[in-house]
Amino acid sequence: MKVIITGTVTLNGGDAAILIAEEELLREALGSSLQVVVFDTHPIAAHRHYPDYDFRLRLAKNGQRGPEGIPVLGGLIRRLNSRRYAFGVAVWLSRGRRMSRLLLSRREIRDLLEYQTADLVAFTGGTYLVENYSLEWLSLELKVISRLGKRYVLLPQSMGPFSGRLNRLKMAECLSGAELVLLRDARSFSHATALAPANPRMLVVPDAAFGLRPREQLEGHSLDVRDPMALRVAVSVREWPYFTTKPNSAGMADFMEAIASAVVALVRHWGADVVFLSTCQGVSDYWTDDSRVASAIWSAVPDDVQAGATVDSCFHDPRDLAGMLGRFDFTIATRLHAGILSLLAGTPVLPISYEFKAREVFDELGFAEWVTDIESIQPGRFAALVENFVSQLPKLRVQVNEELPRQKAKLRQCVSPLSAAVRRERHDARASGRD
Repeated sequence: MKVIITGTVTLNGGDAAILIAEEELLREALGSSLQVVVFDTHPIAAHRHYPDYDFRLRLAKNGQRGPEGIPVLGGLIRRLNSRRYAFGVAVWLSRGRRMSRLLLSRREIRDLLEYQTADLVAFTGGTYLVENYSLEWLSLELKVISRLGKRYVLLPQSMGPFSGRLNRLKMAECLSGAELVLLRDARSFSHATALAPANPRMLVVPDAAFGLRPREQLEGHSLDVRDPMALRVAVSVREWPYFTTKPNSAGMADFMEAIASAVVALVRHWGADVVFLSTCQGVSDYWTDDSRVASAIWSAVPDDVQAGATVDSCFHDPRDLAGMLGRFDFTIATRLHAGILSLLAGTPVLPISYEFKAREVFDELGFAEWVTDIESIQPGRFAALVENFVSQLPKLRVQVNEELPRQKAKLRQCVSPLSAAVRRERHDARASGRD
C-alpha cells in the first residue's frame, strides 16, 4: 500500500515533526508495511536531514525550475517553463504519454506515476491553507488527483479565513472533494464548514505532532547547563513578516524588546540559565533561521545577562529536540511546535501567538490565560507575565501531564476514518478496473 504526503516543507522543524508523526499515524491506520512518498519544496536538502524518507519535488515547484530541476533565472523563463510543465501534465493526464515525453523530464513523469499508483494522497498538516501564503499550487494538485481518480485527505490543519473570491473557490473545491478533512481547532472547522457545508467527513483533532515519540538526547547535543539547581528556561523566537497593526520593523522591535525584558528578569531575579532554542535553525537551505533573531536579542541585553544566556544555533531533529526541551523547567515558545515538543517532554509552555493556531491549541489545553499575541506584546507586561508563570510552575506541570494523554487519545480518533478512506479507494479501484 502506498500513500503520498504532499505539501511538506520539512526543512521547517515543526513541519518535520508533523511529517514524522503523520507517518506513524498512517502506519497505525493502514499497516506497518506502508510505503510513504513525500512531495516537498526542497527534497534534496530534506533528504540530507531526514535520510529515511523518499522525498520528491512538489508538483507545482516543477514550473519554477528547468526540465531537470535546475534553478532557472529570470521571470520570463520561469513563466515559460511553468507553461511547459502545465501543458505537459495536461498531455500526460489525457494519456498522450509519448508526446508528454517531449515536454516533461523523466523525473517529472516518474513523479506523476507515483500519484497514479498511490492508494491515497494526503495533504500534510500545518498552516499553509491561509491567505498569508499563495494557494496557486492547489489547482494543479487537485487537477492531477481528480483526473487520476484518486481519493485524498487533509491531515490536521489550521485554515482560513478566506476573503479573496478565487481563494474561496479553490478551497471550496478542495474541501468538497476531500474524503476526510482533519482540522486542528474549532475556528478552522468553522472556516471549512462555511465553504463546504455538504462534506460530513470533517473532524477536529489535535496537531499531528502530539503523536510524535521523542528520542533520548543524542551525545554531542548536550546543553551548557552551568548550575543544575538553577531555573532552566528555553526560549524560541522567530522572524515574523506579517504584522497587521504596525509596520513589520516596529512589530519585530517590540517583540524582541519584550523577549529581552523577560530574559533580563529571568537571569537577574531568578538566577535562571536561559537557552535560545527553536525548531527552525541550523538549516542553510531554509529561508529563515530563528537563531539569528535569538542572537540579535542576546546581543542587546546587558553583559551580566549575556553571561546567563546562550544561543543554540545547531540543527536538531525534532525527536531529539523534544528530549532536549525535557531538560528545562519551562519554554517561552513563539514557534508553535517548539511549544508542542516541550509539552511532549512534560515541560510547561508560555506561548506567544503569531497566528490564531497557537491560541486555539493552547486554549484547548487550558492555557488560554498565558497566551500573548505578538501584535500586542509589551516588554513590561510580558516580563510580569513571565514572573507570574514561574510562580505557577508546580501547578502547570501537573496540568501538562494531565492534558497530554488526552491530546494523544483525541488524535487517535482519526485512525479509523483514515483506514476507511483507503478501503473506499481500493473498492473503487477494483470496481473500475484501475487496481
